Amino acid sequence: MTVQLEHKSVAVSPLAIAADDPVGTVRCLVSITGIEDNVGDIIMPGAFTRTIALRRPKGIHSHDTKKWVSRAEQYEEWLPGDPRLPKHTKDGKPWPAEAGAVFVRALYNLNTKAGRDAYEEAKFYGESSEGEWSIGYSVPPGGARKDTKSGVRRIYDLDWFEYSQVLFGAASHTMTLSVKSGIVSKADLAGEWDELLDGYDDGADAAGEPQSVDELRAMVSLTIPADVAQAVAVDGGLEAGELHVTLAYLGKGLDEAALADAAVVVEQVAAASEPLSGIIGGIGAFPEGEDGVPAWVPVDVPGLAELRQRVVAALDEAGIWYAADHGFTPHMTLTYLEPGTPLPSPVAATPVTFGAVTLAVEDDHEDFPLAGTADASTPPADEVPEPGLKQEGGRWETKAGRVLSDRNLKRMRQAVEILQEIMKEAGGWEELDEHDPARHQPPEMPPEPTIMPDSTAPSAMPNELKHLTAEELGAGRAVLEFLAAR
Repeated sequence: MTVQLEHKSVAVSPLAIAADDPVGTVRCLVSITGIEDNVGDIIMPGAFTRTIALRRPKGIHSHDTKKWVSRAEQYEEWLPGDPRLPKHTKDGKPWPAEAGAVFVRALYNLNTKAGRDAYEEAKFYGESSEGEWSIGYSVPPGGARKDTKSGVRRIYDLDWFEYSQVLFGAASHTMTLSVKSGIVSKADLAGEWDELLDGYDDGADAAGEPQSVDELRAMVSLTIPADVAQAVAVDGGLEAGELHVTLAYLGKGLDEAALADAAVVVEQVAAASEPLSGIIGGIGAFPEGEDGVPAWVPVDVPGLAELRQRVVAALDEAGIWYAADHGFTPHMTLTYLEPGTPLPSPVAATPVTFGAVTLAVEDDHEDFPLAGTADASTPPADEVPEPGLKQEGGRWETKAGRVLSDRNLKRMRQAVEILQEIMKEAGGWEELDEHDPARHQPPEMPPEPTIMPDSTAPSAMPNELKHLTAEELGAGRAVLEFLAAR
């Protein structure tokens, strides 16, 4: 944390994302000093010195104090003239000589939906130079003075609590400087899969026939390590690089958005799961299919069934379809045979370790490392709950139903609305009396806190204040300052 500003040359501009910044890093100017903002305030240069030395500001979204979306990794005030300030404002004009800024390097919590959504907004609007920021703060007694002639309030000292992405900041020169992207970004993933699928437009299948995007098969699988695959591959069968253990078959013709969603799901499951080790060996066969009789090797790896269950549960939660027309038998297909052809010789017991989960579209794939570690709080494999179970009091108890994905919830709401219309037309629907005491009423919400930090953003004001004119706001401030001075 920088308390006192230092002027020195740097090899890498702080405005740009550094190579070692983790994915989810956003660099931004969250407040502007030295110039009047849109609500008649000037935060004077140096006003943040005391508060930066006292506390770390919290990163939230649109001043919603119930959701913390990012952590301030670096935060400091740049005084006017600091060489690290931008050369130009967002509209291309020269940066005002009298203006300073508050810089934040924020790391978004991409393990939460709120963090991911806020990060995507910062990235999307930052790239278009539309991103604006605001801060939540309070002014201590004696920390501000108002010019009686101009009505401008000059803030010399403040208590800074939070920074937020907002639709419109009171200080219009706030901006997103740079965003570190990575595989966790759904927008990036959609673009990557779009490029991948474009490569198949003029492609051909194994028989040389044209192959369209709609025919491409997608799956979630475990890729066999290269040395093991080379050792067990059979002549005339699948190439060593094609050997895998299917966890979930996603069908043909997935669009880019669905593949991007699937990639996010697979990465999150893999990140929370540890590598798996066990044995492959033996030989088996499934009934004849469209490609012939599958000859396969059994896969005996502790924890594999549980990993597969986590994958399909996450796909369910995201509303992504996968084949569920048969049970899960851990296996690795070696070859497809004509009916009546003898099976290959059994594979000798071979140790195997899986270190990643793969999302594959035909021969192209993305690997997501199994990065989790086991700890004392992890339940034994035979105690891992099925979807819909919750642990309470040291044992697993059944919860009614499954957590609904947003997509399925929307479908259910639409179905209920259609059913209501049908019942009304048939005369079999009675509207509930709004004042019927027997009607279930939701519990009353607790009152909002009466004291909240001020903010430079009009969107953070109480609703009553949003409707006041500038003159009324100025009169109210004068009264409050008079009372505070007594």
